[in-house]
Amino acid sequence: MMTEIEPLARAGEMNGEQFANLYDDVAEGETGLQRYGTNFNCRDGRWQPNPIEAPESVNERRAALRMDTIEAAAAIMQQMYGACPNN
Repeated sequence: MMTEIEPLARAGEMNGEQFANLYDDVAEGETGLQRYGTNFNCRDGRWQPNPIEAPESVNERRAALRMDTIEAAAAIMQQMYGACPNN
């Protein structure tokens, strides 16, 4: 199903962030890795994305879906949820 709807998200015919959230939830459950970095957890005193496949190119994949950078997403998490405890 993902391969059928991904082109729609890239073309702007569906919300790219919603597609990325769905993709990451499914992929994380199957492989333990997300593609777009939409799922975060509090680690080492800051909000960090859960493991990402090919993290060096995550911002390129996010841009293709008209999403903010992973760094901007982390800043939003900090703003929304506040500081993390330093485990």
